[in-house]
Amino acid sequence: MRRGLDPTLPVMRAHGAPQLMAHLRGELTLDEAAGLAVRDTRRYAKRQFTRARHQMPDFALVAPEAAEAAGARALAVSWGEGLALSSRVDGENPPFADAPHKDAIRSACGSVK
Repeated sequence: MRRGLDPTLPVMRAHGAPQLMAHLRGELTLDEAAGLAVRDTRRYAKRQFTRARHQMPDFALVAPEAAEAAGARALAVSWGEGLALSSRVDGENPPFADAPHKDAIRSACGSVK
């Protein structure tokens, strides 16, 4: 507030910033500002999930505890398709053939056929 930043700047519209500014102006208690910030952030997240569901019909939600394994499987499948394609194209060693992390991905998700 002391810096006199324009309230239309993106940083001033960031999650929680308007509520914090209202608190600093004395319009809200800190608890009220925090509660409103949490509410607005949840609403934003809900809009993003709604958008994803409508714009990307193949979008699949993954539980947080399963995200790492799901990401590893997706990379392995993606790399597998890339490896097969590059092998067909140039007939030589595919890219990623010597990637240091390929074994970690394979162990995380099993071999990809």
